[in-house]
Amino acid sequence: MPGARKKKGNDRQTEAVPRFPFPEELVNQHEAERDAHALLSLFYFRRILDHQAISLVVRHFHPLTDFFNRTESELRAFFANFRHLRGVVDAAQLASRTSKAAAAHYADKQLELMTGRYRGTLITERHPAFAYQLNRSRYPIDWLFCHPSPGLAMASPVVAIVGSRQSTSEQLDAAREVAEAVGRLRGTVITGLATGADGAAHSAARDTEASIIAVLGTGVAKPYPPEHAHWVRELIAGRGTVLSESPPDYSATESAFVLRNRIVAALADVVVAVSGKYLSGTSHTIRFAADVGVPVVSADPSPSSGMSKLVSELGGQVIGASDVMAGRGREDL
Repeated sequence: MPGARKKKGNDRQTEAVPRFPFPEELVNQHEAERDAHALLSLFYFRRILDHQAISLVVRHFHPLTDFFNRTESELRAFFANFRHLRGVVDAAQLASRTSKAAAAHYADKQLELMTGRYRGTLITERHPAFAYQLNRSRYPIDWLFCHPSPGLAMASPVVAIVGSRQSTSEQLDAAREVAEAVGRLRGTVITGLATGADGAAHSAARDTEASIIAVLGTGVAKPYPPEHAHWVRELIAGRGTVLSESPPDYSATESAFVLRNRIVAALADVVVAVSGKYLSGTSHTIRFAADVGVPVVSADPSPSSGMSKLVSELGGQVIGASDVMAGRGREDL
């Protein structure tokens, strides 16, 4: 795909873990498995390591397994350098042989889920499927769990459709109309697979020739809302792609949904909001997009809504749903 990086990966040999289907000339498959196992081990320590801390570890330890070879004093110095107090205070637990064994066991279970039932893989900047668009986020996107494996493919135009879980029937119709228009262009529809506007856009896209990407704020085994699990299974079976920054069994948290929104914004050629308050989850996606220069559009049927006001303030368009893709082809976004 455009923007794919040709870089080296990492090295892990195990009989229990399936090999990742990476092109041999681009990525060392064993090393990639080791990276995935090490990253999943870090999630075992989520009471100590928040998302920012895990991102620091991913960026500074190559191979990632080297983190678990460091002594307590070395880990304390590392986190002190980045002023991460919890990492400093709990360095002893991170370096504990017992804790590392428990983390490895947790990672084994998650890796089995990810590569087995959910047919996934870890993609980082060193993976050939890592989309170059992810690098434009001001809030680093250092890894994604991608289902199904081996990776992410997007057909242009790439349109993120976002909105409120409490959308009106007119707003839901707007989401469907935009998704259907993208489908006629055989482009890509991105949603967060939530209820409301996301669900309406996703459902409409399923009946078109659009490529579909769902970016979850949970692990793939625990989608939120749970009633959308059948859509996750359908995407993994071949209808599209499911992306997440969380291990398969990771449950929903408010912060994870905010973090999810920056991925939606970074991947898109344009972000279209059909509903949402001026200050809301949808507004996070719109602000993330505007922050990195991704065009934003309000197709909210109410041009005086809070979302339309926000889009207008950020220099975006406030237009009807039928006009969002009008006159646009693959080359226009």
